Amino acid sequence: MFHRKPAGQFGFTLIEVLVALTLFTIVTLGVTPVLISSLRGASLSRSYTKGKNVAVEAMERIRGLPYFVSVGSVTPATEPRVDLLDLYFPDMTPSGPAGYQPPTSSFITTCTDSLDSPAASGALACPSTVPAGHAVTFEATFVSPSGTGLTTVVPSGYNWNSTNTETAPSPLMKMVVRVSWTQNGRPRTTSLTTLLGERDLADEKIRATGQIDYVVQGHTGYVDSSGNPSNVVALVGSSESKIESRSVTSADQTVTAGRLTLTREEVGADQAVTLADEFGATASLHAPPNSYLAPDVNIGPVTATHPDLGDLPVAGLSQNKVEGPGVKVENDLPSAIGGFRFNPSSGFSYGVFNDPGEDGIDQLHLTGQQMLIVEKVLGNELYGTTNAYATALTPAAGRKVEATATTEFAKLRMLPVDFITHPDGSVIVITDFIAQVTCRATAAAAPPVATGTWSAKLWYWVDPLNDGISAGTYLPVTVSGAVGSTALDPLAAIRDNIAADNPLVYDDADDNRDVYLFEDGALDRRGYLTDWSSRSEVQASVDADGRTSTVDLDGAIEIVSSAVNPSQSQSKVKASIGALSCEAVDKRGI
Repeated sequence: MFHRKPAGQFGFTLIEVLVALTLFTIVTLGVTPVLISSLRGASLSRSYTKGKNVAVEAMERIRGLPYFVSVGSVTPATEPRVDLLDLYFPDMTPSGPAGYQPPTSSFITTCTDSLDSPAASGALACPSTVPAGHAVTFEATFVSPSGTGLTTVVPSGYNWNSTNTETAPSPLMKMVVRVSWTQNGRPRTTSLTTLLGERDLADEKIRATGQIDYVVQGHTGYVDSSGNPSNVVALVGSSESKIESRSVTSADQTVTAGRLTLTREEVGADQAVTLADEFGATASLHAPPNSYLAPDVNIGPVTATHPDLGDLPVAGLSQNKVEGPGVKVENDLPSAIGGFRFNPSSGFSYGVFNDPGEDGIDQLHLTGQQMLIVEKVLGNELYGTTNAYATALTPAAGRKVEATATTEFAKLRMLPVDFITHPDGSVIVITDFIAQVTCRATAAAAPPVATGTWSAKLWYWVDPLNDGISAGTYLPVTVSGAVGSTALDPLAAIRDNIAADNPLVYDDADDNRDVYLFEDGALDRRGYLTDWSSRSEVQASVDADGRTSTVDLDGAIEIVSSAVNPSQSQSKVKASIGALSCEAVDKRGI
């Protein structure tokens, strides 16, 4: 049966189709090389971007190193490669890869993903990771400024590893970083060149730093349902006041009221991942140009949660602020001041959480409250401040460079349990903590100062049957420290005596379920703590001329719990309390 084609509908003839195909082929053949060239160009551009990033990263690593640190001041002396010269010009003998011709008197270090040359210093000198197929070459040359530019300095007799030969022949080094690779079958290269030297070329006049590293720093760990370990570092209270005068005079103030960092740990090929990084109030000032005083910085409550554990809270900060920050330089005399304060509406200022799980509830009688908490008591808040300043040379009696750091809190509680009827309800309580350090340099115009003190009272719960006490109660331990103190650590005395007298904290009808203050594997005793200690001596020094004063309180108290969830060893809680330091230097007139 035949169908008639409707009127007005016509197809293409064979000739028309052939012509169309021919035109399409011609156009395609013309465009294809352009497309291929474009793809190759994009690939080449990406490879250069990658190469340049490798070079920039390598150069930034170099710029972060000190130019020269004497091997005589490095500990341990067996591994003194710490400065730029140790790593990139450790020897006066040039070296380099086969076929590479370095300039006379240069030292060459070559790094690939599988080889470091020379091997002796390469492991430290090379970046931690070099992309596969790439090589990073460091070409170091001592140079000196001249009327026509830079002149190469021949390092005759130079060697890095002896105080007799380590003095650099020049305070300047020319560094060329080359990155090479192969792309599209051809060798490619990119390079960066810089001059490196002592950053502070002018003589130092004054320097002072008052610093609080932390008031309290809490650590604990977790394991998710897939077995991935993670840990939290919860820091509260950090402040630094810094002044300096060389060719210019400056003042800096930085404050971080608190920081909560949660990290999934590295496991096998899986890299570590930051799961949360929350900050309290922060401020960073520099003079010039910042003014004195700057506005306070207030921030509301902050909480860090664990995304792998159903957004479980792991740490928190209450309302906090940067208080009274300011920097100034007047008549070439610098000053920096600032601090932090936690002023919550309730008692809670700072806390670290962890889930005790069924085992922690059953075996240790822990509750689901914060495992570590700092609280406001009446008007006493968690607080800290630092200060650094210099006075004029005249009158001589008032001349000084001084730095201070002070911090305090009213109460810290650790390991909340369900059997203590006292309102504090925790195994460990620390009250009335205060720490302060002062450094003053006077160049002998007046007595220099290097003082540091701290004090607190630590309380631990004991059971009614412990030592014949008629009712459960807190026993106090006065802990303190000072410059020059020779007192023994009272916490260490209790810890070291657990074989004879391990305080009983929870007395169960079943003796096998008793809980003591310290774990004791030898007697198979369950305990709340694995260790605690306090620092009675605060380190300090003053030089004979009164021009340099330093004080360092590297942690006043440290307490480490047993695993709050006995089925997870990572769940230990560690509390570090009170890290402060100061330094004052006055070299004016030298």
